Amino acid sequence: MFTADAKTLNRIEPVVRRVLIVDPNGASARLLQDIMKSLGAREVVTETDEGRALAHARELEPGLVFTEHAGVRLDGEQFARSIRRSTLACRRAPIIMVTSEATASSIRGARDSGIHEFLRKPFTAGDLFKRVENVALKPRDWIEAVGYVGPDRRRFNS
Repeated sequence: MFTADAKTLNRIEPVVRRVLIVDPNGASARLLQDIMKSLGAREVVTETDEGRALAHARELEPGLVFTEHAGVRLDGEQFARSIRRSTLACRRAPIIMVTSEATASSIRGARDSGIHEFLRKPFTAGDLFKRVENVALKPRDWIEAVGYVGPDRRRFNS
């Protein structure tokens, strides 16, 4: 396991306080839940269905959302678009897509649907912490256009 200093954990705490995990794989969801609790998450809700996940997002107002790319009743890209184009309080919350399907087209699709970070399975706790640290401590500008709503897709300013 990795070790994060207390100062960094205090800085990411507002983002990880309430977490929504949307993953049809129960073992994967429990792993994410355990790691997030070790990072200071107080409320973690897991869901397997896209429709129920939107209802939980409305009630929970998560500071961080994890979603799988695809599942039986889940399309992670469509879920992200639904959150981004909604009037929910969490519409600007960071979304991290976690998947074993790390192809160029799935990464582009995730980016174009408003995903902040992409995490490929299998991952380590350190990999997950880097993604959480990026979304919590390095916020990107927010873009609202006709075809796109989400964080600025340009990760590095030239």
